[in-house]
Amino acid sequence: MQLDQHFLIDENICIEIVKLAAITEADEVLEIGGGKGSLTRHLPKCNATICELDKELASQLEKKFPGMKVIQGDGLEIIENVKFDVLVSAVPYSIAEPLMQALFIIKFRTAVLVLPRKFAQRLTEKSSTIGIIADAFLDARACLDVPRSAFDPVPDVDSTALLLTPKKEDSVIRQLWLQKDKKAKNALREALVRLHGLTMRQAEGRLSPLPKPLGEVLVSRLDESQLALIRDTIS
Repeated sequence: MQLDQHFLIDENICIEIVKLAAITEADEVLEIGGGKGSLTRHLPKCNATICELDKELASQLEKKFPGMKVIQGDGLEIIENVKFDVLVSAVPYSIAEPLMQALFIIKFRTAVLVLPRKFAQRLTEKSSTIGIIADAFLDARACLDVPRSAFDPVPDVDSTALLLTPKKEDSVIRQLWLQKDKKAKNALREALVRLHGLTMRQAEGRLSPLPKPLGEVLVSRLDESQLALIRDTIS
């Protein structure tokens, strides 16, 4: 083990995760972090792609599951290049947040992710930066407690399985984050024009309740209090 892996080994939890995903035979399924195949072996008949960063483990997965496509590589790169309907993963802790951000802009039907419990709480409570942004893109529901004893080796934290489904409705926060490299004032004007068909001048007027310094902040650097103020003030 060279990558500080923690393998999900509890068979009952693996079975529950797969049930939550509601996979059909026609589905394109992606699993990130196949590990030793504990979750993989419970996938029903489908078009499955298994991603594993560790070369030795990827080789073992190919031998164990000859009917599935195994890709050795970084899940954060692979997820942007593989089309899938369903994502299942006991997410490597080091990529939990960047993986979530990738899911904001990827088309899929369902994801069931095992995440560190505190991070999962931040997502579902909608009061943190990542939680406010995630709420603009995804419905996130905590479905299953996953104790640290379900992993080998045992990690320092407990986990939670989240069920994620993309939201169809648009919002200011959603449009704002899709322009995260812009200053907040410029991204907000564009968001209001797109959402409501306003002119730039009309959109500018809608921003007047916000503090002017906030408008100068890059969207990617907005904190939870600033995002919450935008969410609660601008619609």
